[in-house]
Amino acid sequence: MPLTFDQIQRAAEADIMPADVAASVLAAGWEYIKAEGKISIEQAFGVAVPSGGEPWHVRLGRHRRDQALRSLGEVLQPVGTTSDRADAVRHRIQRYRSTWQRRDQYLDAPPAADPVDALLFVAFRACGGSIPDSPDHLRKLLAA
Repeated sequence: MPLTFDQIQRAAEADIMPADVAASVLAAGWEYIKAEGKISIEQAFGVAVPSGGEPWHVRLGRHRRDQALRSLGEVLQPVGTTSDRADAVRHRIQRYRSTWQRRDQYLDAPPAADPVDALLFVAFRACGGSIPDSPDHLRKLLAA
């Protein structure tokens, strides 16, 4: 039974694999073994993508980034319009971008990071520094 994106996402966020995900992983592994090389492990787990498709880990990273940016918008601008939040987030992204190259060496956020820097670190780390900073894109992302 192929894994769903929701299962992959929940497993990535959990300390212990959820029971339904563990059952799907076991079933997919069993299918892979039974196929005796006729299918790839990606096909068995349901994570194979067609040419030009988006791999699950890219979707997962983008989801983490977007969640961190939404949280950042709430921290920076708890009241006001979506445009106000987007402007505040955009300003912080632009300021943080210059320090990102130094922080890329860390596996986790620096220990003394404030909540805003911690969220920015998560957002930048999730997609390798690929952060939307156009006002329109940020408004759509924060409104979702």
